[in-house]
Amino acid sequence: MTFDRQGNETPLIKHISSWSHLSPLSIEQWNGKNESEYEQKEYNYTGTFKLESSENFGQFLTEMGVSYFLRKLAESMSSEYIIDVDSTRTNYTLKTVTPFREAVITFQDGKEFNVRRMDGTIVKSVIHINGPKWTQLMYGKNSTDPNITVIREFDDNGIKATFMINKIRAVRNYVRI
Repeated sequence: MTFDRQGNETPLIKHISSWSHLSPLSIEQWNGKNESEYEQKEYNYTGTFKLESSENFGQFLTEMGVSYFLRKLAESMSSEYIIDVDSTRTNYTLKTVTPFREAVITFQDGKEFNVRRMDGTIVKSVIHINGPKWTQLMYGKNSTDPNITVIREFDDNGIKATFMINKIRAVRNYVRI
């Protein structure tokens, strides 16, 4: 049993249901940051960012099923992100440029779109923007194909991109140029 504000005994279920006006905490709130803190600052996502360092990217590509030749090519090439945002801050364009190829995705925050993965497979994807962090989920093409998560964290100097598939994690750092 629990008690109401007047000290009367109330059933626990009734007490819990009276909390319905409270909203659940987001992950950021549990980590000490809430979404309103992010909204106070307008982030500058636009610009050109050049690959500065890469850790474990080859293993990430292997886990994804990228061929040996393409994997070695991707590991050895320079890479740039070119990011543009329209004036309404609704449509985002993320262009990945290498000497070998160019991949362009245009998306809206939280809306699903099709994307061609590095292994050539076209899958559904969604990017959620939360302050300085873009979290992208690329769904597997079927129930046996794993999902891929890419977290891009922006700061004044560049982008830290973390790629995850199964238990493999790769990090690529891009510097603003």
